[in-house]
Amino acid sequence: MIQSSTTMRTSILLYFLAATFWSTDVLAQAAPIKNDISFGQYLILTGQYELAVLEFERLYFLNPETEGIQHALIETHRTNGNYKRALTYAHTFSLQPSLNKQEAAYFKKEIILNALLLKDLVWIPSALAEIRIAYENEPEMLVYADNMSLGMSILNAKSKNETYHIHLPGIENQHDATLVQALNDWHQQARKSPFVAGAMSTILPGSGKVYAGKWKDGLVSLLFVGANAYSSYRGFRSVGVRSPYGWLFGGLAFGFYAGGIYGAQKAAKIYNHELETKIKADVYSRLLLYR
Repeated sequence: MIQSSTTMRTSILLYFLAATFWSTDVLAQAAPIKNDISFGQYLILTGQYELAVLEFERLYFLNPETEGIQHALIETHRTNGNYKRALTYAHTFSLQPSLNKQEAAYFKKEIILNALLLKDLVWIPSALAEIRIAYENEPEMLVYADNMSLGMSILNAKSKNETYHIHLPGIENQHDATLVQALNDWHQQARKSPFVAGAMSTILPGSGKVYAGKWKDGLVSLLFVGANAYSSYRGFRSVGVRSPYGWLFGGLAFGFYAGGIYGAQKAAKIYNHELETKIKADVYSRLLLYR
């Protein structure tokens, strides 16, 4: 009987000890959440982005409702260069039904920003359309959407004709001056015609490449065609049509001549591509500044 009573008292004591340690452990897990966010922010400030990502991922797993954790996850992944992960989180969080307008705008902008960084532009039109509908009475958000739309129209254009429809009266008053200038450059910068380049090289070897901005290549082409044509002429003049040198150098001259025509057309296309790539690069850099 005495042994039974002692056993019972021991069991009760062990129970209370276990309960005390369990509740202490639960409190220890719940209490530091805010401090953990601060620690993650400290890791960011000290440039330890990979550790910050792991810290915020752990926090989100433990408590998805932790204040600030959603912003921290997106921004840390973006800063760490993991744009696809940041885009996925931004899209997922934007679908939450209880978002206020400020939070919804933040997630939409993050979708657009990370899609730009990822160069996966298919995400952007739908996000901009949703912004226009949700913020139709908020000028600041509409201006943001207008500027993004203007930039996207240039980034997606394959020829200058595709952007003429957005060059409206008064556009300078509604859009970023840098983007408007890029649009004007897209319209007004003189492209080189591959047809004209080829025709010029047909008349005068090398002139088409000079027209396309490759004057050194044009001079080389003229010299090669001219030198081989002259050598061919000398061969035929001295021996006649049976001259092997005449036919050899004549063939070389014709090859350089035909290649020069093709090269002139290609040079004109490369010139246009480089011009358009530079304009698009400026637009892309400008859009990345919108947050």
